[in-house]
Amino acid sequence: NKVVEARLTARPLPDSLPGLQLSYFGAFGKGNTGASPDYNLNLGMVSFQHPDFILYGIYFHSKGNFSGTLVDSNGKSLNGAGYTLFAKYHLPVLEKKLSAFGRYDHVNDDDSNTVAKDADYSMYVGGLSYDLPHGNMILVDYERVSYGRNSGGIGKAPVIADNLGDDSRVQMVYQFQF
Repeated sequence: NKVVEARLTARPLPDSLPGLQLSYFGAFGKGNTGASPDYNLNLGMVSFQHPDFILYGIYFHSKGNFSGTLVDSNGKSLNGAGYTLFAKYHLPVLEKKLSAFGRYDHVNDDDSNTVAKDADYSMYVGGLSYDLPHGNMILVDYERVSYGRNSGGIGKAPVIADNLGDDSRVQMVYQFQF
């Protein structure tokens, strides 16, 4: 089974708002398990890039997932939906190499409530990054995930009364580009 993917990106106002982009991404195929449940993803994105900041928002609707794990007890793909909001601001210090960023995700892996209601989670991320030469970067962030009472976890099928609660972590990452 091969997944068919398509992406279309447009700059609707290149002269007046050159940093504005609209994108659509779609993927269609079967999940990678023995039963090969249906998988599709439809995603829309609006982004705006400016020398001082970046903003974007994403909305998606899906059926199953590429790994084939978002299924009900009969192996039928679950409908999911969610959105992401992201902002990054280059602080006016250290030659604008220091940036503050934040992200919010809300995902419901069982949007049709086939297995259970309250199978969603929300993720909050905030931190600082420092740009190094050649596209490299160091970043430190705080991440918190709040799970619905029937969430099975990120990218996993709902589990009734799983009650995962909240999960928090602090991360330091060195990103290198080659």
